[in-house]
Amino acid sequence: MADKEYFNPGIVDEQVDGLLQGNATPGPEARTARELQALYQSDLQSLERVWQRLDLGTDTGFGERPWLNNVSHHDTSSPHLERFRYVQGQHTQRKGTNSRLVLTRWFGLIAAVLVAALLVGSLIAFLNITGGSHHKSTISPPPRPTAPVVNAPNLQVKTVSGVYVGDDQYLTKNDPLTGKIIWRYDIKSATGVKTEYQKVYRIVPLGNTVFVLLANILDPAGAYEQRVVALNAQTGAVFWHKSLPDREPQDMIVADGTVYVSTLVVNTPTDKSAIYALDASKGSIKKSYTFSFASITMTWYAGNLYMGTSRGLYVMNAHDGKIAWQDQINVGNPFIVTRPQIVNGVVYVAFNYTSKESGVMRSFIRAYHAQTGANLWSTNELSNQVYDMTVSNQKLYFGLMHFVDGNLHAFGGIMYAYNIQNGKPDWSREIDGNASAAPAIANGVIYAPTYSGPQGKSCTITALDASTGQLKWKKPLMFGLAINPVVVNDQVYVAVFGITSNTGKLYAYKLDGTLAWEADHTQIVSMTAVA
Repeated sequence: MADKEYFNPGIVDEQVDGLLQGNATPGPEARTARELQALYQSDLQSLERVWQRLDLGTDTGFGERPWLNNVSHHDTSSPHLERFRYVQGQHTQRKGTNSRLVLTRWFGLIAAVLVAALLVGSLIAFLNITGGSHHKSTISPPPRPTAPVVNAPNLQVKTVSGVYVGDDQYLTKNDPLTGKIIWRYDIKSATGVKTEYQKVYRIVPLGNTVFVLLANILDPAGAYEQRVVALNAQTGAVFWHKSLPDREPQDMIVADGTVYVSTLVVNTPTDKSAIYALDASKGSIKKSYTFSFASITMTWYAGNLYMGTSRGLYVMNAHDGKIAWQDQINVGNPFIVTRPQIVNGVVYVAFNYTSKESGVMRSFIRAYHAQTGANLWSTNELSNQVYDMTVSNQKLYFGLMHFVDGNLHAFGGIMYAYNIQNGKPDWSREIDGNASAAPAIANGVIYAPTYSGPQGKSCTITALDASTGQLKWKKPLMFGLAINPVVVNDQVYVAVFGITSNTGKLYAYKLDGTLAWEADHTQIVSMTAVA
């Protein structure tokens, strides 16, 4: 390549000489050239020793080291420069060298390089072994890539979305766009005793796992066989399942790598309950706590469990079981507390009770500071039971029911919006039917299912403006009780179980009220979740 204008060895050699003979404070290029020179020197010393060990002659030329004596690279007649170029693998040959000698030297050089590599590698390994106990490297090796875990729960990964529906026999995952079943899990296979009635109490999709709280009801007197099952969200295969003591399931949440299950001890003269803390990755019980009240609902927040109980609101440290604070309410029985809603460090809870004076169901809502338990505000008494509620955009939404003209089978309803700053109502709106389920909120619209209606025969999914309560649209559902609706990917999903037919149906409505699809269930639907 010496005759090419774009690569002139003479110019390159001249530049290298200048870098090697530079000042005492070399620049980056000069430092690189000198480091390469030292490295080349070390390699050639090793080659010289190997050459002599192989008995290939003593005229190696390596010991002459012409580059160490500042020989000019322009002196093309120097035998030292010829040896230097020969070692670099150039095709220049010294005078008087015949082809046979050149071939012998080539093979010898190749053998020398291979043996040198082996010797250097062995030396490095020996130094690592002998010096390992005396020296720790300050540079950690890069971590090896690990294959994704598919046979164990992973709560951080994302999984293809689906609509999960639990009924009396199966837990199914439906395609959110078409309603078609992706997989189906027979809940009878998770329980040891086979009965005619099983129930899914709670579904919690998280990461690549679907956690399911279910039970066999063994007899009408209230004997239960309950289990928690962790399923692969992609396939429906079982990661693990865990039997719990024979108590009535109440609630389940998953937080901080732990599955918390609240259960009620039945057939006792006083309320008793227990909470079990299970390892989410393998299902083993880490801790359990017992109480002399009924723990009905739970919410996890900042290391605490906020429990709606038969005595009021109790807050328990999730790590040691100690009660952080409580608000006991004694206004009447039966006493029901909704699931605590926690937003921006404030807890919102509805308390439901039977009035001692009138015997009629009443309720009120309170707001607390989540850490201290300080009461921030309380609503006036409400005329009926608050079954559930939703907090969104500085408002608290819930529905109440009332009988129509004294007809015990015809219900009307009222949807309320309360200001979460002071607990005062912003607006209320009459709707056709009992609005007992917690409404779903999306894009400034409330989606609430209703039951019964003025004639006692109709059910709807109703859309209201979240700011004013004005009706946007309402669409029919099969006659029955609706599970809390969920809005995901611009669709409203709501499941209904029929009261007279013992069947169920799952609906998907677009946000404008257009029916996207519906899917029939041959069993009574008891729980849904979308993730």
